Amino acid sequence: MAISTVTISDTIEFCKRLSFNRNPVIGNSLQPALGAANMVKQIILGPPFSWWWNNEEVTFTCNPSAPTVVGTLTATTTQDYTTVTSEFSHIEHASIFDINQTPAKWIELEVKNNLALDSNPDRPRFINPHVEDAAGNMTWRVMPAPDKNYPIAIHIQKAASLVTSINQTWAPIPAFMHYVYNWRFMALIWAFSDDPRFAIANQKFVAGLLARAEGISEEERNAFLNAWYNLTGQDQAKSQQGTQLRAI
Repeated sequence: MAISTVTISDTIEFCKRLSFNRNPVIGNSLQPALGAANMVKQIILGPPFSWWWNNEEVTFTCNPSAPTVVGTLTATTTQDYTTVTSEFSHIEHASIFDINQTPAKWIELEVKNNLALDSNPDRPRFINPHVEDAAGNMTWRVMPAPDKNYPIAIHIQKAASLVTSINQTWAPIPAFMHYVYNWRFMALIWAFSDDPRFAIANQKFVAGLLARAEGISEEERNAFLNAWYNLTGQDQAKSQQGTQLRAI
């Protein structure tokens, strides 16, 4: 099991020693430390990255009959199904159990951003996160409208929880990735203080992050790097660092 034991305060103390003892925790707002910590978590836990220590399996069974309520599952239409999923970030992949075949087998669903209502029942081929009610309940929509009671399994990544105290740990990011989030936190603190070492820390962060990123394709890796270097203005010649580290 991945365990997070390093606190935001631990990272702050590390950064202070390399920043001429400048304190990034200023006043009651605890800024810019809290903002930097939240930005670090959101980057690491956001798309396109997928981590085995930050996922969850969500399941439900399609109900082509009239809308019903079964435990924590609510079917509002034959295409919409609501589950208690309080930490949803994005879908990694989803599958449907095709009971029409003998023997029945799992088939991957294609993930879409938006799906319309459909009046032609069949085995669903698409799924999307349709709406979230701000109370931890996610409604999923499948398409076409199901013609049978197909089981569905959705593999999701959890969203980054908000950092509100420097005494919090970096959970769910495990302690063995401390070198990754420490370098990004350091890069932000150095950037805030116009320290030219920002570029070095940022490169070390990207290299470490991509070296650990086992669940993304080369296309996703390149898309992330393009967006990252456009955002930071850094030389994209450093883009192969993570790949090279993975090969060592």
